[in-house]
Amino acid sequence: MQTADGKNSHARSAIEWRERNIVKRAAHILLGNALRDGKIEKGPCEVCGDRDVHGHHDDYTKPMKVRWLCPTHHRQHHKETAKART
Repeated sequence: MQTADGKNSHARSAIEWRERNIVKRAAHILLGNALRDGKIEKGPCEVCGDRDVHGHHDDYTKPMKVRWLCPTHHRQHHKETAKART
């Protein structure tokens, strides 16, 4: 169970993230709406074929262009990308 201070801290953090990441948030909303409205369908993970997938944006200015990755391969992709930047 989370404390009131913890809930408030989480809420502030979420608001701050949205303010710092306007383009990312817009891409997430547009993709979510397109999925909801049946304009786009999830595909299998491009690595392993799993059907439990996340949409990964390589370019947030193209919100409908996503790579479908299972949670494991999505985390792996982010780790590899972060490592390549350092």
